[in-house]
Amino acid sequence: MCPLNEAGRCGVYAHRPMICRLHGIPHELHPPGRAPQAPQLGPGCAEFHRLCGRAVYHPFDRTPLYAELARLESEFQQALGPRRKIRMTIAEMLLDDGVLS
Repeated sequence: MCPLNEAGRCGVYAHRPMICRLHGIPHELHPPGRAPQAPQLGPGCAEFHRLCGRAVYHPFDRTPLYAELARLESEFQQALGPRRKIRMTIAEMLLDDGVLS
């Protein structure tokens, strides 16, 4: 479970990141170097299908969102200088920084 979950509720619901907003929605991703006919498919979670039924899949391509996120991250890393690995989730970073304390 997410470390920002408080008694079964999201502690950052009003400000939740994109990945949280998209969780459980059926989607596709077109990774670089992969044939356009072979996207990576995410079926969606059981709760999504329980609430929405197994309706016809409407393509939801996350590729442009992740490409823009990678571009922003690259710009941020260049502004910081030498790159360092961060081994924390966004939720862990928020908790560690005291933003939600």
